[in-house]
Amino acid sequence: MIIRTLYISVLALLLFSCGKDSSEVIGNGTATNPSKSKSIDKELAKGPLSKIYIIADDSTWDTAMTDTVIYYFQSAFPILPSPEPLYDLMRYSTQKIKNKKERRELRTYLLIADLSDKESPATKMALKDIGPEKAKAIEASGSYKLIVGKDKWAEQQIIVYLMGYGKEQLYENIRTNFNSIDKAIRKGERSKRNNSIYLGGKNSKVKSEIRESMSINFEVPSDFNLAMNDKESELIWLRKETSKASLNIMIKNMGNFNEADFSKEGMKAIRNELGQFVSSNRENTYMIINDIDLPMYMSSTSFNNNFALEARGIWELENDFMGGAFISYIVHNPNTDQVFFIDGFAHAPGEDKREHMLQLEHILKTIAF
Repeated sequence: MIIRTLYISVLALLLFSCGKDSSEVIGNGTATNPSKSKSIDKELAKGPLSKIYIIADDSTWDTAMTDTVIYYFQSAFPILPSPEPLYDLMRYSTQKIKNKKERRELRTYLLIADLSDKESPATKMALKDIGPEKAKAIEASGSYKLIVGKDKWAEQQIIVYLMGYGKEQLYENIRTNFNSIDKAIRKGERSKRNNSIYLGGKNSKVKSEIRESMSINFEVPSDFNLAMNDKESELIWLRKETSKASLNIMIKNMGNFNEADFSKEGMKAIRNELGQFVSSNRENTYMIINDIDLPMYMSSTSFNNNFALEARGIWELENDFMGGAFISYIVHNPNTDQVFFIDGFAHAPGEDKREHMLQLEHILKTIAF
């Protein structure tokens, strides 16, 4: 994206609510011994982020289970110009996992076990991993259970055990616990994503300038540069440019708390106002929210333990043909009663946008008051 230097310029997740969270975490080292320290012989988990390797028997997978898993885990990532799934999926049988070491050293697994089938290889693996005490408790209750294990075959690995007595319980387990599974997987990916984003280190010079200008701490990746620091407007703009994408972050101090800011209208107004700084090499171009083709979705959230509104949507340049996705927050700092607008937007024509938006979200959430 060409930007004039003079003017330097929550669908699926909201759709699927969860009921009572029946999950618990087990591991490190092995699922049967949570207190066991990590093995120095284990390799680091491999494989791309946002990809789940499903372990399931043919008898379980070749049913409506396939459609159920796809419906939830490959629903649309919120909100992108073109649909992309929340996760990429690949399925292995337990035998295929056992046959090759490299298949046991991937990052994220979802093990689906029908506990009513005692001869099922997936059931045997799950019950062995969770240990006899948890297995007895599940059998006594006769209900489904969701357990999250760590580092079974490799360091920084996560394996979600999705269990139930019969297919209907398995379907209900997915419906009830999808949100918990999603959170557990994203949490498990956090370290790898952080390492990838800050591979080249941090831009300490820009971090200091932001702290001096706005009295906030922000972990700026080394490949993001300061494009604008307008002290009069109390607006900072950071930008990362590559041959494939332009990633942008805007931070504005909106002054003292005003209840009107914490609304859909307030969010839209401030974002469109700041969009006046963004232009291309065409005359009279500026960035606006496009909530005609796709609606802007909003939700209340906690931003590093501070109350915030989150918005996701798509933007476009007026009088040009450029556009992309954005994620915005309006955050209240109770220590100073000030309100901040924090925004990340990407322009990556011809590229998948999901990982760009996950990276921006990760970076934005390093802001601390």
